[in-house]
Amino acid sequence: MGSIAIVEDDLDASEQFRKALLRDGHTVTTFATRSKAEQGLAKGSFDAVLLDLMMNGDASAGIGLIAMLGRSKQPPPVLVISSLDPSIYRPNCLELGVWDFLPKPIEERTLQIKVQRLLDEKQLAATTSEHHTVGSLSWETGMVGKLTWRGKQVGLPRISYRIVLKLVRNAGKIQPHQELYKLFDTPLRSDTPQARQNLRAHIKTLRDAFRDADPGFTCVQTVEGGYCWIE
Repeated sequence: MGSIAIVEDDLDASEQFRKALLRDGHTVTTFATRSKAEQGLAKGSFDAVLLDLMMNGDASAGIGLIAMLGRSKQPPPVLVISSLDPSIYRPNCLELGVWDFLPKPIEERTLQIKVQRLLDEKQLAATTSEHHTVGSLSWETGMVGKLTWRGKQVGLPRISYRIVLKLVRNAGKIQPHQELYKLFDTPLRSDTPQARQNLRAHIKTLRDAFRDADPGFTCVQTVEGGYCWIE
């Protein structure tokens, strides 16, 4: 179990998140304004921070808090919760080391699963860090979401990151849609149009991230029935 901070100005949403995490046995502290969050996060020690980007009409509040946390000696992982268009904030958040994103509205079970996975990965990172290289791609197990492609850094949300590693570790072999669905925070059991749409969105996210570092990136190939890493 962990100590979780929730930074959310919507009191109903904050209470929903708080109760969901309390049921999982976590200790939860809530902050409803940027100023209170700045004071509380500076004084407290948290295993994770759930943070809304827009607070009380201030569009810079969330980014400012993330930057502040990043300057601490041992910054806690940040999970962004927002109803904003991800394409607007995702690049800046990834650059600042955000752990992952959850679009609103958020189902309680999805939140619980995401937070537990965050804590599990944090514990793993604290106990082991191994360097891996496949072709031109390298990564550290203790730096989830961070990759190096041909000498340039690539930052990815967690699900896209898991998909890349699944493809790379099975380079040259087709990974069926059904296998990739297992990497979602709420694993899908059936191959539906919605599942395909979600997977395509994650594939687009990772392709865009790699192309920011290397405009000629083409290693993630769409094939019949799935995807394949071919370098």
